[in-house]
Amino acid sequence: MKKKVLSPPWFFVISPLKYCDLSCPGCYANADRGQVYLDYRLLNRIVSDAKKLGISFITISGGEPFIYHDKKEGKNIIDFFRANSDMYFQVYTNGTSLIDRELADRELAERVKKGDKKAKAALERIRKAAKRNRSLYGRENIVPLLAKLGNVAPAISQEGFEKETDRRRGEGMYVLISNARKNLTSHGVLHGFSITHTRENADIVTQKRLVDELINQDVSFGWFFIYIPKGRDPDVNLMPTPEQRVRLRDFVWGMRNKEPIFIGDFWNDGPWVGGCIAGARKYFHIRADGKVTPCVFADFSIGHIEEDFYKKGKTLKDVIQHPAFRFIREKQLEIENKCTPCCIIDNPYILREAVGKFGLEPALPGEEEIVKGNRAKFLDRYSEEMRAITQKYREELKNGKLDTENVKLSEVIRNYEKRNKDRVYFEKKVYS
Repeated sequence: MKKKVLSPPWFFVISPLKYCDLSCPGCYANADRGQVYLDYRLLNRIVSDAKKLGISFITISGGEPFIYHDKKEGKNIIDFFRANSDMYFQVYTNGTSLIDRELADRELAERVKKGDKKAKAALERIRKAAKRNRSLYGRENIVPLLAKLGNVAPAISQEGFEKETDRRRGEGMYVLISNARKNLTSHGVLHGFSITHTRENADIVTQKRLVDELINQDVSFGWFFIYIPKGRDPDVNLMPTPEQRVRLRDFVWGMRNKEPIFIGDFWNDGPWVGGCIAGARKYFHIRADGKVTPCVFADFSIGHIEEDFYKKGKTLKDVIQHPAFRFIREKQLEIENKCTPCCIIDNPYILREAVGKFGLEPALPGEEEIVKGNRAKFLDRYSEEMRAITQKYREELKNGKLDTENVKLSEVIRNYEKRNKDRVYFEKKVYS
């Protein structure tokens, strides 16, 4: 009898609820406005399952995670973090629940008196959030609870500076975020940022003064994500151009080598992690409706975590070894240019083939457009342009021209290529 092998992912993403208290244009969260969430029992079962695989880090997304509330069980997201104190959680959040109302009253009152509209809008948002926190957590300021737990690192989303952030997230949001960061810092909670890189803000978010401002706000880490045309009112013209993506790569890699803050780029850091990490090579996604997808940005489901897996006696092992995920991992081997790692926007044929071969159902309204509509046609052209512009970088990576005294990136790439091939080879022998 063949002994089955398993290479667990580094982590995975859970979106415990779909609802968000903001309505940012182009966001995939709550795009169809449903009040959907994973029940507390299921949430804990998933994490318990992960622990058995040796996974100790999970990313929480949404929706807005800090609004999560299972009314039947009377449990909130901090109850969940407390119940899993042996896990570490990175939480993507808009920051509205992490505010300090008393601090805001002291700092913003004078500005409001002088007619500062942004300060007024921020104070109204903060007071509303404090009231919601009282109802959900029994207190206005929940950050001391996070400090006591010590296993949660919030990453607050912004779009650049105040102008860009308020334009997309709503008036007063930048001031609110600043309040939340002061609150987190004062209680010793590690915190970060999250920025969606678009064609409109590309020149803004690659300015050193933005990094300086983040450092001055005691931000320790952060992630850049490329805008993907999905969710509410998807617009391919908001995607950063290939040239803008290359500039972001140069900027992030440069800042990471010089500044006291860790900055990651979910796309351009492909060479550092062996290419695309989706399809459970290194991560996957469990949505608020229970559907399991290869990536947060690829909303095509292999099934429902409870109905199609747990109720049939299956576990996360079966999720990881689902034929569609194994197919994606095998196709990832075809991506020779690690500067173009993505199976959605850089190599769109991979997602397209996986969806067609395994009949994966779209988990988001209109998502099929990304594999067989006008968006799909756009991505074919876009991916060709991206491969062409990054060809010289591919050669530099391969030939060691981007190696440093501390890190031989060319060796990192070769080692990952061997490991990825070995994994696919053994999985094909065992599971075919």
